Amino acid sequence: MPQLEAGLRASVQAAMGTWDAAAAAGSSTPTTAAAAATAAPTSPGNVWAPSCCNEAQTTTLVLVFVYAVVIAVLWSRTPLLLPLKMVVIMLHEFSHATATWLTCGTVDGIEVHSNQGGVTKTRGGNQFLILSAGYLGSSFWGMVFILSTSNLYAVQAAAGALAVMLLVSMAFAHNVSLALLNVLFLALIAGFWACTLLTPFNGLRYFVLLVGTMSSGYSIWDIFDDLLARKVEESDAVQLAKLTGTSSRCWGAIWALVAVLFFALAIYLTLVVEALGSNVG
Repeated sequence: MPQLEAGLRASVQAAMGTWDAAAAAGSSTPTTAAAAATAAPTSPGNVWAPSCCNEAQTTTLVLVFVYAVVIAVLWSRTPLLLPLKMVVIMLHEFSHATATWLTCGTVDGIEVHSNQGGVTKTRGGNQFLILSAGYLGSSFWGMVFILSTSNLYAVQAAAGALAVMLLVSMAFAHNVSLALLNVLFLALIAGFWACTLLTPFNGLRYFVLLVGTMSSGYSIWDIFDDLLARKVEESDAVQLAKLTGTSSRCWGAIWALVAVLFFALAIYLTLVVEALGSNVG
């Protein structure tokens, strides 16, 4: 019995010692966790409210502002902007073509003219989506191009996508202006891409950001000028109004809101990505 009693007493003492050690460790855990939480640089809830402005964010904001001012100042004063205007029209017409293909229609040809007009000749497909795709498509691509400049690999992917669109539209080109335009911009993409790969200067970022800013801005202005300020009988909005029995200006207003939203979203998301320290070169 004395041996049994001694064994039980030793077991109880060992258990109490283990309990005290665990309690001591537990009392320090909240302090450690609080310190770790305090030391954490950011929480998931703060990702969508980025701090501003680091070097990459400042560069993006300044470039977009400078591009927008220069484009506005030179808009009707010089033909230097004509190639940029025409490439945005190409994006507009290519968006019509894409909607046609996606809805099982056929594209017979694409035209882009130096007077800033364009047409996509289609057969079949969903006319509602095809007519809506022009202005929304060019403003969407503007958003994609701006957002892509927040990352070195993304901007190369965007440049590649633009090159593919130029090549495909060239295959369907029904006029010389579009073919020459595509050759010019393919050469520019190749030159800026080589500059990015072979030198420390990421020229592709500046070029793609320029195209994105132009596409976003031109889409907004063109919607206002052709659909809201005046009524162009052959415009997409008029054709869609006839198809749906509604107002062309109503469609113009909807497309304008979407285009502005795309542009604002592009700037915001670019700042979010750049706040995370993305490699923009």
